[in-house]
Amino acid sequence: MAKSDKSGELADFSEAVRLEPANADFRVDRAEVELSMKNEDAAKADLDEAVRLDPKNIRVHRILIAYWRAKQEDASLLAEYDEILRIDPRDIEARQNRAFYFKTKDPDCALTDLDELIRLHGRSYDYVTRGKFFLETGDVARAVTDFDDALRVDRYDPSVRVARSSAWIKAGEFDKAIAECDAGILESKTYAQLLNLTRFVPKQHTEENEAFFTVTGTAFIDYYGSQLYNNRGDCWRQKTDDDKALADYDEALRLWAYNNDASRNRVQIWRDRGTPEKAATYYDEMIRNYPESANAYAARADFWYRLKKYEKAVPDYTKAIDLQPYRAQFYHQRASAHYYQGEFDDAIADSSEAITRDPESPSYRAMRGLAWEADTDFARAAADCTEAIALAPKLGYYYRLRGKVLARRGDMEKAIADFDKAIECDPKDAQAFYVRGGIQFSRHQFDEAIADLGKVIELEPKNALAWQYRGRSWMWKNDQDKAIADLDRAIEIDSSNVDSFFYRGRAWASKQDDDRAIQDLSEALELDPNRADSHIERAISLFRKGEVEKAIEDYDAAIKLDPDYGYAYSARAECRMRLNQFDGALADYDEAIRLEPKDARLRVGRARVHYRLGHFDKAVEDYNEAVRLDDTSAEAFDGRA
Repeated sequence: MAKSDKSGELADFSEAVRLEPANADFRVDRAEVELSMKNEDAAKADLDEAVRLDPKNIRVHRILIAYWRAKQEDASLLAEYDEILRIDPRDIEARQNRAFYFKTKDPDCALTDLDELIRLHGRSYDYVTRGKFFLETGDVARAVTDFDDALRVDRYDPSVRVARSSAWIKAGEFDKAIAECDAGILESKTYAQLLNLTRFVPKQHTEENEAFFTVTGTAFIDYYGSQLYNNRGDCWRQKTDDDKALADYDEALRLWAYNNDASRNRVQIWRDRGTPEKAATYYDEMIRNYPESANAYAARADFWYRLKKYEKAVPDYTKAIDLQPYRAQFYHQRASAHYYQGEFDDAIADSSEAITRDPESPSYRAMRGLAWEADTDFARAAADCTEAIALAPKLGYYYRLRGKVLARRGDMEKAIADFDKAIECDPKDAQAFYVRGGIQFSRHQFDEAIADLGKVIELEPKNALAWQYRGRSWMWKNDQDKAIADLDRAIEIDSSNVDSFFYRGRAWASKQDDDRAIQDLSEALELDPNRADSHIERAISLFRKGEVEKAIEDYDAAIKLDPDYGYAYSARAECRMRLNQFDGALADYDEAIRLEPKDARLRVGRARVHYRLGHFDKAVEDYNEAVRLDDTSAEAFDGRA
């Protein structure tokens, strides 16, 4: 409707209010027009007066919900839902939306509302909604039971097949999921023919209709058919049949162009095949068709974000923000893109904007906390994490995030307490076990580290770093066989990780198996030739095998990479002693002592070189200095004697 038409409508309702000022409905009518004209203050005044005139008028509270939703005022939004349910406890929309509000903040309260919806109404949709709630919390069995009840209520509800197939996918039952999708696709086609209704497609993608289409008939079926094809595509991917998966994703997008999951999955296949840019044409076409759609720009930005092309994502998020500056989520996504580009100040600024628009979102505070942490402002990072926890106290992720911040700040006891809480909230949080295990490892609490890393391996059997760190923990406990077994598995999963080869080489060296040690350390140097410690460890094994010249070459390489590595000089000195190169050995000990003047062992070593060169007085001086530095050194006392 043109603005002049709106103005005329507003004038008519204003006259009606003038004539009947106690009529709440006239004020509500005028408020609706005012909201559509962005006269929010005037609309709010009319709605407040309507509530005063008729406090049980549910229509007033529904429009107030729209008002508070636009303002991103979650607390006021929730209060309106509560008021509607006080007036009419059977109101489906209010109870359902209140359940959605509580879903992450207080799952028990959300479940209470979902139970009540089923008790009061028992629709197929109610069972599906509660089933999805169970599915999100990992309770597949209860989810499937609810989906079965939904089918009992409405045999042809296509949303049930979508939900059931999702449950089987989550349970890893891909053949069952495919069968579910097949049945749903067939039923959807049959149902669409029975409806024999015309699909409605809006001619213009305006701000008023872009978020929620009014769809009837086959459009409704197409939407769920698209979800079914997407789910079946996911199953084909799990069964490594990407051609069938791609065909299903294409069909999903043909039925419903805004199926972001299908789009994302298709992009992933193209990326795996080395042609990710091909997917960009889909989003370009969407923007050409709907140049004023903030969602279209945001979708393309999400696409670039998933490809880790953050420099392309940021301009698209910016365009989306220009079109709809009130959308907190757009600021949040742009903040995340800035974060991964190392632009922490921009990430903090965008997160702050998102928080201003939606102060009740824990994820926005967590994002800002991540940026503060990266900027090494641990106090502010911890404060934001604490706010996120207050908003969502039953979500373990925010405890884990704060735990990492506290660990970086050096407050290990509080960090471990946070990881304990994260695991209490989600016993399957592998990351919480992993980081807590890392802290235990750094504190040399190896039994605790082994237990935590073992839990990570149980939850994520292909986590190469968990296998590696558990192997290193076994090394510290001097159980080299278990260490090697774990490091074998780490290398099997990820053969590009230099540390796994390095530590397995050290484990073999501890077992005096220098051939295998040299083999692993050589592999480590192939992966990273600039690691001085790999050269040092290989030199030790070469020396034991009598390959002294090769050992010297490794010590030379280590010193070139790290000229301040004192041990490398002293070890090379010992090699030169073995070859009777006493002048070279003396020069190496001089340099080692310069770097580490308080190490008594180096004085003993140089004393032995002086003795072999006939510098007896200097040998005695070094032995005396060694005794002064370490009066428990038997070697120093014996040499001096």
